[in-house]
Amino acid sequence: MHQPQAGMGGLTLFPVYVPILICMAIAILGLISLPAALVSYRDQGILRRLSTTPVPPSWVLAGQLVINFCIAMTSLLIVIVVSIVAFGLDVPKNPGALVLSIVLSIAALFAIGLSIASAARSGIAARAIGAGVFYPLLFFLACGCREQ
Repeated sequence: MHQPQAGMGGLTLFPVYVPILICMAIAILGLISLPAALVSYRDQGILRRLSTTPVPPSWVLAGQLVINFCIAMTSLLIVIVVSIVAFGLDVPKNPGALVLSIVLSIAALFAIGLSIASAARSGIAARAIGAGVFYPLLFFLACGCREQ
């Protein structure tokens, strides 16, 4: 883990795997957790009960997005801070680009997760479709990091 690898541009394995951990955390939330929660609301009749209240359905969707966004940002902040403080990873040279790339990744993966939630008929199906999308993305992420 501490030996620089020539195939990775002189980097050690740890700095290469921190972005992979960040992507995995976002992907698990967006592709498995978010669709499963929304579909389970539909299965349990929560959305139908909310339709009798003055609360618009878009607020439920926005609430789920805000909660999952906050969970994603908290987990990513923990990964980044622990990587810097405990393991001596270098501070990002351009923190603005890091934040922008994370926000855009969250938006893209949450959009895929919302489309899974709209297509799935049950919570089990949502988790299965999410896993079916997650694992190939994980494979291509690992292949992409290996090629660099």
